[in-house]
Amino acid sequence: MDLINKDKSIHITYLFTVSNWTNPNAISGLTYPKDEATISQLRKEEEKSIITKLNYTCDFFDLHDLPLRFGNRAVDEQTIFNEVTKRLQTTITKNDLVFFPLGLDHADHIITHKIGLQFMVAGYQVIFYEDLPYAALGNCDHQKQHSILKKQGLEPVIVDVDIHKKMDLLRHYESQMSQTWLNHIRNYSYSVKDNQYYERYWKPADLNINF
Repeated sequence: MDLINKDKSIHITYLFTVSNWTNPNAISGLTYPKDEATISQLRKEEEKSIITKLNYTCDFFDLHDLPLRFGNRAVDEQTIFNEVTKRLQTTITKNDLVFFPLGLDHADHIITHKIGLQFMVAGYQVIFYEDLPYAALGNCDHQKQHSILKKQGLEPVIVDVDIHKKMDLLRHYESQMSQTWLNHIRNYSYSVKDNQYYERYWKPADLNINF
């Protein structure tokens, strides 16, 4: 889905933006320090480099990602859930089309997915995107995931994607992406049916949206 090219107003909220993690096989070829302040700022700079290519705005909630939190106890998850929900309720409306991750593999994504489900049940226009690279790495049980999502009242929507543009943009995350991950994402998007590239989203069956 290319909402930017359709002249839509796009705003992205990044939740877990305090981190000291970088990819050990980063496409930059660099080895980064395990310094929380340095890496968190580096991630924001990478995001700014993409904003120069696309037309959107963003903000950062500056929550600590999982390795920097004291475990992932239920009480910690509930605190994050409540805080993020409260803050998002002040910035989005039921007229907005809001995207949340499916919550594949990564604990922070799982929390965010649960928040998305809550907004969906509350009547917001919520669509879920497939977390990459996790959906593409080969250890995701897509058949089981499909069944779960259908039970949640969601249905898949397939849209074509400019894979070359997508790869170019992903390379801006040079401290986080590896070439292996990029290869997986490209291969996952490819359809042998018609030799084209696609992305899949999941939406409530009763939500009528023009892609």
